[in-house]
Amino acid sequence: MKKCILILLDGLGDRSYPAFNHQTPLQAAHTPTLDRIAAAGANGLYHAAQMGLALPSENAHFAIFGYDQADFPGRGALEALGAGITLGANDVALLVHFSSIISTNGTFYLKKDTTPATADEIKKLIPGIEHFTWQDIDITFHHIKGLFGVLVMKGDVSPHVTDTNPMRDDVFVMDLLPWKSHAMDAAAVNTAKALKTYLLHAHQVLDRHPFNANRVKKSLPPLNGLVTQRAGRLKKITPFPSRFGLRGLSIASGVVFEGLSRFIGLDFLKARDTDDPETDFAERLASARNASQQYD
Repeated sequence: MKKCILILLDGLGDRSYPAFNHQTPLQAAHTPTLDRIAAAGANGLYHAAQMGLALPSENAHFAIFGYDQADFPGRGALEALGAGITLGANDVALLVHFSSIISTNGTFYLKKDTTPATADEIKKLIPGIEHFTWQDIDITFHHIKGLFGVLVMKGDVSPHVTDTNPMRDDVFVMDLLPWKSHAMDAAAVNTAKALKTYLLHAHQVLDRHPFNANRVKKSLPPLNGLVTQRAGRLKKITPFPSRFGLRGLSIASGVVFEGLSRFIGLDFLKARDTDDPETDFAERLASARNASQQYD
């Protein structure tokens, strides 16, 4: 069987701009290397879902590798796998990150979704929010990088709860609820209650932290809250090699893509991300060429 290299330029799609004579950046760019690759390969249009429906990266990649969205485990679970966090079959994982919140009359207002902070600063904030228990549900915060982490929930829990992160500044934090389709599901109801109680606890702890008092004195936004999104739970699927009779290697830099690779049964080689995209791309191509010798 012949080998193939699939190059995914995630996020390449864009809008047209007057500065580029109403072309997209890709249309306006000088791309001799991409042109040579395209000329030597196979090209076409591919829609990961319905035409016109833009999927998040993790969902689109899942579809590209031949899997149905009904089997998608949720980004939280993939991020946990990619970060080396062990998940039990019934555990729920969510994306979480530090943010700047204003609390007024029991409501949360997201002043700054993300704000710069050093790794040492973040480490100071974690101990007070790392573990939490509500009834029979345990919640653990796992720091991944920068402001970002993963929450793992154990017990009688469900991934069918809403996000709290509106993903933009100067709006109210969204309420934590079970999905409408799971409004009568005790596990989903209790997951939402436990997570909401934890987020309130985290805000109280972080808001009183001396680190944030110092930031306020310096007219910097405090990192006094957490916002969550994309809950997920692992599912049983047929691994890629068994399903398609092919071995595969993913060369990427993102934690979510490492998690996706591990979930579907691809080998994974972590790539660098630098400030020089041209060098990064060349290194990935060289890695793919070298690795192809092992995939006979």
